[in-house]
Parts: sequence; C-alpha cells; structure tokens
Amino acid sequence: MQNERWKQKSSLTERELQVAELLAWGASKKEIPGMLQKIYGGHEISVHTVENIARNIYAKLHLNKASELSAWYFCECHQVDDSLSPIKRIRKTVLS
Repeated sequence: MQNERWKQKSSLTERELQVAELLAWGASKKEIPGMLQKIYGGHEISVHTVENIARNIYAKLHLNKASELSAWYFCECHQVDDSLSPIKRIRKTVLS
C-alpha cells in the first residue's frame, strides 16, 4: 500500500485511507473487516464501523459515490491525471 505518499495530501486518518483504498479497488463494505484484519492484523471491526468510516471518507472528500472515491484514489495514489476525466471536461464546458 502506498498510503504514506498520499496520506499527506488528504485529511483522512490512517484507517480511513485503508478503507478508502479497499473501496476504490472494489471491495464491498461486508468484505472490508476481514480484509483489514488479514492485511493489518488486530481485531476485526464490524461492518457498521466500516459504514461509519465510509461516511466520514465521503464527507471529508466531498464525494457522493463509490466511483468518485475510486477516481480520487487513483488520481491521488497513482498519479492518474484527473484532466483525463470526460465528466470533468463536460462539467467545465457546461459551467463556463
């Protein structure tokens, strides 16, 4: 995981970054507690906790959908240029 590099760019906690990464790669909220335990050890958290963490992530990043979170993750963590987004270009055209 490359959390260290993009942790500095966001207001997310370490746990929020871990959950955001798994969500961005397509993990379901039900899968995440077990995945976190296998990757990081410790006690397994509940699905309810994952849902709360996901709500915090979306609020902090001003996002509404999993697809937006995925785009944010890949742009921030893997330096995908967000200008490649056709939606961003369309919105820019419509709003100008």
